[in-house]
Formats: sequence, structure tokens, C-alpha cells
Amino acid sequence: MCSDCQMKKAKIKSINIKFLEEGRYKKLLPEIYELDKTIENNLWHKECTVFEHTIQVMKNLEEALKLKWFNEQQKLEICKTLKSRIDLHTKKDLLKLAALLHDIGKAASLLKDSEGNTRYPAHEIFGANIAPDFSVRFNLSKKEESYIKRIIEYHGLIVDVQNQIMEKGKKKYYFDLFKKIVGDVLLELLLLFYSDLLASDLKETKPNEFKNREKLTKQHLLKYL
Repeated sequence: MCSDCQMKKAKIKSINIKFLEEGRYKKLLPEIYELDKTIENNLWHKECTVFEHTIQVMKNLEEALKLKWFNEQQKLEICKTLKSRIDLHTKKDLLKLAALLHDIGKAASLLKDSEGNTRYPAHEIFGANIAPDFSVRFNLSKKEESYIKRIIEYHGLIVDVQNQIMEKGKKKYYFDLFKKIVGDVLLELLLLFYSDLLASDLKETKPNEFKNREKLTKQHLLKYL
């Protein structure tokens, strides 16, 4: 087992998805493993634990970061953005940590109806306010902590933006509004949402909606970068 896995502090780069899945970070990240007790059951996630979903999002993000469907100029632009640093860490590393923590607020916000369907109102806000608990463990500066908090807080907003677009059209208007709200974490949010969408069960439960959301997300990435 790697020495970082059981330390109270670790580098973001040392977090290995396979090791995470195997339970090797239980001393470092007990809150993440607690998510295995929270089961989601709705159109987006059918009988899936938040921990399982988090693992899949992280795997999808690794794949998305290969930037396979971008042209060379777009790849250079994206890589340049993600390699830039906020104090000690690159945006790419901070995005990976945000992906790990993006649903950390679901345990606190879980509501279940009489039929067993679950929802998580304001889990993004809960999560954004839990995220600072990880700052010391990963040696984050205040700027880096703020950056991760904003990604977590806004990661669900794009669903609402896409709802407006799919219902009303006005694609440019609503996406420009989204850009204005989220500012310099736009790229990170789009990459995270794409990874999050692919880790959902929407493709099976509502295939047409899944296709529309996937198409919109790719269009936004290709058009606005």
C-alpha cells in the first residue's frame, strides 16, 4: 500500500482511483466512504450509492480529459487553461479533487418519499460548505479552497440552464447567463457535468433527454472554448 494512502495529509496527485475504490484511503477520506451508505433512487440514479457514482464520475473525468473530440487548437487551449496554477496546484488537479467532493453534500440533504424515490435539495450548497474540511488534508490555499467550493456549488446549475434551453430554446441567451454566473470555472463545470451525466442512468431511464443533454454539453464545450 502506498504511504500516502493512510496519511492525514496527501497530495491531490497521489489519489489513485483504483486505490480509492479498494478502500485504501479510509483514514484520509472517511467522509467519502460514508457515501457508500447513501443510496440514490431516481431517474438519474437507480439504486446506486453516492460512493459508486463518485468513482464513476472520476473515471469518466479521466477519460474526458483526454479531449478526444476536440481539434488540436482546442486541445492546446484547454490544456493551457487546466495547466495554469492557482497558488500551489494546477486547475486540473483541483478539478479532480472537486470531482471527488462534488456530491459530498448528498448525505446531509437526502430526502426520500413514500415510494423510496430520493432527492437532494441544495446538496451543492451543503457540499460547498463541507469542502473546506478537506483543505488542510490537501494543503489548499484559501484561493484554491474557494475555487473548489465554486465548482461544487455550481455543478448542478447547468441542469437548470439546460432545462430552460430544452423548454424555451434561446440557447445563447441562457448559456451566456450561465457563463456570467460561474465566471472562470466554466470549463471545469462543463467537463465535470459531462462526466457526471455519463455516470448517470438517464441514458436508460430517459434516453431522449440524455441525448439532448449530451449534445448540448458538447456544443457548449466546442463553441465557447
